[in-house]
Amino acid sequence: MKRFLVYIFLAFMAVPSLHATVFLVGRNIAISPGKSEDSLMLKDMGHSYLVIVPDSPEKVKQVSPLYAQWEKEIGCGKRGVIIGAYPEDNVSLLKASLQAQINATREDVPTQSFLCGTQDKKTVWNFTGGPVKSNLAEEEFIRRLLLNVQRYITVTKEHPIDYHALRSVAERTKNPEATWAQNCNAFAFSLLVYSGVNEIPTISTRHRAMPGHHRLLPDTLFYTFPPTSGILEKLRTEKSTFPHVLNRIIRSIRCQLQR
Repeated sequence: MKRFLVYIFLAFMAVPSLHATVFLVGRNIAISPGKSEDSLMLKDMGHSYLVIVPDSPEKVKQVSPLYAQWEKEIGCGKRGVIIGAYPEDNVSLLKASLQAQINATREDVPTQSFLCGTQDKKTVWNFTGGPVKSNLAEEEFIRRLLLNVQRYITVTKEHPIDYHALRSVAERTKNPEATWAQNCNAFAFSLLVYSGVNEIPTISTRHRAMPGHHRLLPDTLFYTFPPTSGILEKLRTEKSTFPHVLNRIIRSIRCQLQR
């Protein structure tokens, strides 16, 4: 019996890490903390992006030149890579493109607040999310993520992807269970799925909608590492919290009318 337990222990120790230190971060829409409190809309519609902080950065660098190229200080002495997609070039509700960016300056302050900020700073951004999980070894999962980001950037330079601002609003107001929106949330979700994710944390809250957070962008934008069978159904089981958001807006309007 003792020998059997030893074998089990050794086998367990030989299993690689089941997930990389990759975070899906949901936050209020704002470029600076102060602006996040200026508008009800900025609180009720959210933005998400990825933060990569490897447990074994040297091992990751051995298999991913992109990580070695993009790694930087991201807060609290931690080094990693920040990945997001934003509406750039001719930004408007009717015309904009969804462009991926590495280590965007606009994410420096929220990322520092997420990793090591005080509770006051974290409250301003109303963070949700957390670490994602993959059955891949850490270095392979990160390698795939960064290859897919580079692929997306290369493809969309020639064939820009429309940023669906109006669809984001429509999904938020008409059908919260839909996946119409083609935005930052859809990019983060797609990047994770095509790179081999197995579990994604919740980024919606009772007081904020995240349009597009279960939208899968076309696989031609990425190196398609086939998703695990049934993973999309599993990842899309999160229930929408939009009714709570709508009720909050209605209550706010009623209060204004009663004054």
